[in-house]
Amino acid sequence: FFFFFFLWRSGNVEVPVTACGIEAGDPHAPCTMLLLDYLTYLREQRSLDVCLDSALDDSQPCRTGTLYLKDWHHRLQFPSFDGYSQVPVLAPDWLNGHALCKHVRDEQSAPDNDPPGDDYRFVYLGPRGSFTPLHCDVLGSFSWSTNVCGEKLWVFFAPNDVELLKDTAGRLPVDVLQPLDPARYPRAHRATPIRVLQRAGETLFVPSLWYHQVVNLRETLSVNHNWGTLSDTHPMLVSPQQLPPPVVTTKAKPNPNPTKPNQTK
Repeated sequence: FFFFFFLWRSGNVEVPVTACGIEAGDPHAPCTMLLLDYLTYLREQRSLDVCLDSALDDSQPCRTGTLYLKDWHHRLQFPSFDGYSQVPVLAPDWLNGHALCKHVRDEQSAPDNDPPGDDYRFVYLGPRGSFTPLHCDVLGSFSWSTNVCGEKLWVFFAPNDVELLKDTAGRLPVDVLQPLDPARYPRAHRATPIRVLQRAGETLFVPSLWYHQVVNLRETLSVNHNWGTLSDTHPMLVSPQQLPPPVVTTKAKPNPNPTKPNQTK
């Protein structure tokens, strides 16, 4: 309740909004809205869903063009609002520690018209059908996501499967929940999706370099926190093109004759 009250009190701030499934830069894809205007849009979508509930197709939950409030740096914008704390199992957080130190330096030295640095802590708020297309988290970091309310469907692909999902031009699909054209995506059928249903009050951990698509099955408010430790420093320091290809290894069989080395056929 306190979180929703704070959202209402923040109504006059601008928030980042994306039109789902529409290319960035498209004139129909807004960049920012006043939070109060977006909450009004949510209320209208809620009423529309009630009217169209029987006509909605649950087998294709993603709705292109739906407006989605995503990647809002809420805690950076409102540092006095202590909405949550990092639990010990998800710490230490090297990624945000570095980003927030840079933010303080930028605030002190940057000109008034030059915004300070970033962090990697976000708020997401969207109606039924809003979604994030298939992607890998920023800088190859870990992340966790908590649903304050609502319900999400996550579709994960292991790093080894990503190349299988690309089309003949080397591009990933936007929506893997739609049937993919086998002529355009000839190897996609060999990739193995892992589906996870996340309900209100649940927290989900996203491993480094695992691609995923996320769709809101109902109106959902969530908090997402990208973070990094020593174990995922390498992906954060190099570009994806510089990462070595995945290596599949097998365990060597015990050597019955310790005087001779094992031979691999």
